[in-house]
Amino acid sequence: MQKLVTRTLAGLALISVVATAAAFPGKGRGMGPDDNFAFLEMIADQIGLTLTQEDSINELINTAQLSSAVDRERMSQIHDELRDLSQADDLFDEGRAAMLTTELGEIIARTSLASAQLRWQVRQVFTEEQRAQIEEMRSRRAGMRSHGRSSDAEF
Repeated sequence: MQKLVTRTLAGLALISVVATAAAFPGKGRGMGPDDNFAFLEMIADQIGLTLTQEDSINELINTAQLSSAVDRERMSQIHDELRDLSQADDLFDEGRAAMLTTELGEIIARTSLASAQLRWQVRQVFTEEQRAQIEEMRSRRAGMRSHGRSSDAEF
């Protein structure tokens, strides 16, 4: 069951929704899915999620994935259309590009808000002890980065 939770979480890295690392701000930079999976699995093991917590987190994540599917698809379409506009042999359609980037900004704002809300909801599933463990891990990682002992990847 634990592996199911962490595999589901790894899939959400694209939308910056890292449930078991909810106290870690941002998205991993320069890390592939395998690295995210290993890190998430480590965190889940260290904080000792119960089956009830795993089920709650899975439910939150599944709901978020369904809710964000349309926005993710539209973002992909917008990126494709912007790429096509920039590769046009004739005139650049600045009006269309402006409209697309405005829509993209709205989607990014909406998905960023949803991501922050999901991280907060997942954090509520953790016990105080688990939150303290996550904060301690975050502090250790920050200390290691400041002493040059870690990559700049951050969750």
